[in-house]
Amino acid sequence: AMGENCIKFNICGQKQNTINYSMNKTSKMLKMKLYYSERVEIPVKNLKFTFKQICIGEEKTPEVLGMKNGDTVNVSFTDEDCYLMEFGPRHIKDPGRGKISYQAILQLAEFTGKLFDVWKKRVVGARESGTEVKNFVPFHGLEMNFYQMSPKKREKLIKYSVDKLLDIFESEEEIERFKDCIFKVEKFTKMCIFNILENCLPISLPYPVLRIITGHLLAVNGLDQIGQVTEQNTERKCMEK
Repeated sequence: AMGENCIKFNICGQKQNTINYSMNKTSKMLKMKLYYSERVEIPVKNLKFTFKQICIGEEKTPEVLGMKNGDTVNVSFTDEDCYLMEFGPRHIKDPGRGKISYQAILQLAEFTGKLFDVWKKRVVGARESGTEVKNFVPFHGLEMNFYQMSPKKREKLIKYSVDKLLDIFESEEEIERFKDCIFKVEKFTKMCIFNILENCLPISLPYPVLRIITGHLLAVNGLDQIGQVTEQNTERKCMEK
């Protein structure tokens, strides 16, 4: 009915399930998002829509995005904690690295602390839902990550992760003590970085200034080269531990 002003494209979601969708080229993409959200019964805020690996804004239109008939919009589940998946700490123990940087240790400590914060939220959610986890496949048996799963499987995985961590640490109090140790490592490593940075500058700067400079450098991995653990075996073993 819309003729030349109509565009037909595919919406590819979880498990590569594809939905054929048509709309006006000048209509806002929010319309498509609301349609898909209602169909899969997931709030729009928990869905990430991308076209050619670029996030689609609600005010954008197919015309503005340069979409053509037969194109594909990809959809993935997301939430406020999904950024944690982008952190991969494996490089810290890479034998190819001659030294371990304080920046790498600080990043590991910060993200570990954030993971425990996420776990605490999962504890509350799992207790409220009362989800059963009998016969559920553990992490290593899954072929998809958390954000590729169906809502029901995500709920089960959350409950499993809660029970698994409690089984390892034996109590929530022990987990809190471990998290406190992580915080101390983070604080100590920051002080090491401040000292290294201060020695690189021609003049002494106040602590707040050093903190701002350090924050900017950490954001772009600027301390990965100058902030390295020394060759002394004692220090190196301590930081690796």
